[in-house]
Amino acid sequence: MKIRSKSLVTVFLAVVGLAFVISQTNAFAGHGGHGKGGWHLKRMMAAVGLSDEQTVVVKNILSQSRTNLEPALKQLATERRALRNLIQSESFDEGAIRDQADKVAKLQVDLAVERAKVYQAVLKVLTPEQIQKLKEFQEKRAESR
Repeated sequence: MKIRSKSLVTVFLAVVGLAFVISQTNAFAGHGGHGKGGWHLKRMMAAVGLSDEQTVVVKNILSQSRTNLEPALKQLATERRALRNLIQSESFDEGAIRDQADKVAKLQVDLAVERAKVYQAVLKVLTPEQIQKLKEFQEKRAESR
């Protein structure tokens, strides 16, 4: 029974970890369980006042980014699972944990850079007034968290 509980906890942590990674990777777009485009994207588009043409361009940028980021997200999930296994192991190997944590950190850095590239691509579609509205929207969202 103890092994089953440990397995359930590990599976739960893996699912929560993956959900967190996906939500962070798609923080701008608001994906992760809310359908294509996500509820956050729809709210953001309404708050910013995107035209129909801008909406199509932004959705295309985000769709392409999801396609490009999918392998890195899967790799991050795999590496995080390996790190969690090392941490939860009955034996302690500091070197292995540090090496694995470095792998996870590098992937997170790479994904952060890619998210920034996507964000910059979206900004190029917006007018200066819309960029200001986006910043206000993001500030309100940050305050509510």
